[in-house]
Amino acid sequence: MMKTSPTTKTVERRSAAVHFRNEIEKADADGIGREDMTLRLTLGDVTHLKRDTSLALSDISFKGGVMRYLDVKIVQGGVPVSLLDRSGDVDVIVPKPSAKVKAAPKPRKAKAKATVSPPSAL
Repeated sequence: MMKTSPTTKTVERRSAAVHFRNEIEKADADGIGREDMTLRLTLGDVTHLKRDTSLALSDISFKGGVMRYLDVKIVQGGVPVSLLDRSGDVDVIVPKPSAKVKAAPKPRKAKAKATVSPPSAL
């Protein structure tokens, strides 16, 4: 049997579908239209949402190349924590993904080819 240290906490989180359904319903109650909302999800939460077998087929769609959950547009990746952007709620700060630019590889020096002279006739 494996013992856990007293400082280790197990955090149980509801599924992304349940969590964001509640968030969307709260925003609806606050008068924000679903066309004004954007779900900014981590890639892990997007995967969980796509594979959630408890979702009704009408809850999730992929129309016009845009994934939507409950008619709210989903932006995949680029955030450390998934959130509902209510567009107008000043408390929501969406972190911008940092653009990492790789340095160009250094050019390789061409190795000198060994030349072999033909054997001389003795």
